[in-house]
Amino acid sequence: MKRDTYSRLRILPVIVLAAGLASCGALEGIKLPLVSRQAATEAQQRVELPTVVAVMPFANETQDKDTAERMRKSFYNFFSSTPYVDVELADVDEGIVRLERSTGKNAANMKPQEICQAIGCDGLLFGKVTDYQKIFGGVYSRLRAEAEVWMVDAKTGKEVMRVKDSVDYLGGGVPLSPLGAMMSAFSAAANVREIQETRMLSELAGKLVAKIPLPEGAPAVRRPLIKELITNVGEGPFGSGKIVRVGLQGEPGSIAMFDIGNFKKGLPMRETQPGVYLGEYAVLPGDSTRGMPIIATLKRPSGPESQWIDTSGLVAMDTSLPEKVASLRAREYRDRVDLSWQSLQDVPDLSAYRVLRSEQPLTGFQQIATTEFNAYEDRTAKPGALYYYQVVAVDKAGNASEFSSTVSARLTVSARLKKNEASILSGELKSDTDLSGIYLLKGQVTVPSGVSLMIGPETSIVAENEAGILVQGRLTVDGSTGLVRLFSRRADRWAGIVLDGGHVTMMGVVLSGAQTGLTLKDAKGVVENVSITDNDVGINISGLSGVVVRNCWVADNAIGIQLAGTDAKIVQSAIVRNGIGLSLRGFSGEVSENVIVDNEQNIFSDFPLKLDPNYIGQLREHDMPSRLPLRGATTALPDEPPIWHMPGS
Repeated sequence: MKRDTYSRLRILPVIVLAAGLASCGALEGIKLPLVSRQAATEAQQRVELPTVVAVMPFANETQDKDTAERMRKSFYNFFSSTPYVDVELADVDEGIVRLERSTGKNAANMKPQEICQAIGCDGLLFGKVTDYQKIFGGVYSRLRAEAEVWMVDAKTGKEVMRVKDSVDYLGGGVPLSPLGAMMSAFSAAANVREIQETRMLSELAGKLVAKIPLPEGAPAVRRPLIKELITNVGEGPFGSGKIVRVGLQGEPGSIAMFDIGNFKKGLPMRETQPGVYLGEYAVLPGDSTRGMPIIATLKRPSGPESQWIDTSGLVAMDTSLPEKVASLRAREYRDRVDLSWQSLQDVPDLSAYRVLRSEQPLTGFQQIATTEFNAYEDRTAKPGALYYYQVVAVDKAGNASEFSSTVSARLTVSARLKKNEASILSGELKSDTDLSGIYLLKGQVTVPSGVSLMIGPETSIVAENEAGILVQGRLTVDGSTGLVRLFSRRADRWAGIVLDGGHVTMMGVVLSGAQTGLTLKDAKGVVENVSITDNDVGINISGLSGVVVRNCWVADNAIGIQLAGTDAKIVQSAIVRNGIGLSLRGFSGEVSENVIVDNEQNIFSDFPLKLDPNYIGQLREHDMPSRLPLRGATTALPDEPPIWHMPGS
């Protein structure tokens, strides 16, 4: 400080003595010493400290965003035990908000007198956190906090005091108090590091308050001492059945209780050992609140009381259940069962999904996994066992939804078959199915809407005469790491694969020997890297669905690709040695970058159309005409069009 304006100056005897000496003749004409005149001036300008003080929000000069408010609460906890009349923090904040709304100005730009008139005080106490460090590394740790506070008299607008201090914790950390050790054992959230931070801020606040001079004539009121307050609010939000725990260390033999904001008041705390008090509140169904502070009270059986605000956070309770998980599906593989379900939308407090499994359809479900995604791979399933699965959604408060519907699955049969032993494939699929191995297709296999059929790498399906696969749901054939083969026995003709309004993803497939290899009716999806040979019709596409056929080999079919009333795209494919390469009727899609050669009739169309760039014609030199086509030209194609050839051939 520049000078001590708070000590009780006793300068009257000096003034009297100086006056007496000046009246003597021997000292006539001698001036008073300068120090005496300065003391007299200070006596006349003695500052009176305010008595009703509001602790304003603290400024923050550090990178830790919560430090300023925690420091403010810690300071208030100690300051409220001094003889000053303090204004509760909630009243201060509410008064500032009202004042800013009514004036349109920020509180930082207002005069102290204007603020105090709205809050009901005669002094304002400001503060700022100037340094905050927390470093933990193995056995080494460092915690440091530094803050400064100053008081302003609202009547004069002048600063009447300013103090600054810091606290450093170095080395192996801070030994836990009995309360800290107890709360750390009770609560996973009240860990050692958090307790150390809380104690550091409390120690710094206590040092700052101890430096603040008391107002003149302040009564010597001694309130019950509170040393420490620890809670488990860091575990929030709290769901039904969760427990809010509060621990207080202070004067023994007192009465302790705590409030959860305005939600619950006067909750009792018991003294478990001298000076250590513990209280709990079990959250009940229907409890719902946010932003509630923990405020503990310590009171002597007769006499004053002390209050303490928890600085570690605010309580949030949420007992509303998340929505029930829908559309649970199970897909069988040789080495795992894949589960998927519809992701919950617009659930901001969703925490995770719990996956449960049982070998009984109604009972015995045990949790096998927790995941944040709407899918899970069960790789612990054992061959031969049939498993039942359920999924539950859990929010951040720990509330669990109702159980989803139950689905069943087992590892695919082919994983248990001997080498080259075929499985029978027939009938309607009741759930999502994965095929892997060797299969004999008998009759028609139906994949109804809402069901998926997955055919994995290196799978072979041998079809009997007239057998086929009808897909109204979803078909995925993945031969990217090993070709998938679908063909008929001997000279039999099977019906092929028909997608009626379904969705297809097909790649790495060899498909042959069918009446129509692949029929896509109002279907969506992509057919890519597929060889379609020796069929009556290779691919038949109808309906507006935007299906894409890309990089396929379509050869040695009576009709390579037949397109009727569709907007499909045929791109970057080879259509060769077919009776008719492309048959187009009512076509509105795209045919581009294809090689369409050596077909008896490369293209048939029922109306003139404009083709995008394609290589069209014959590679057989003796059939090459003398004229070349213009790629991209508008051309009317008759029933027997001229033979075109690739430019440059």
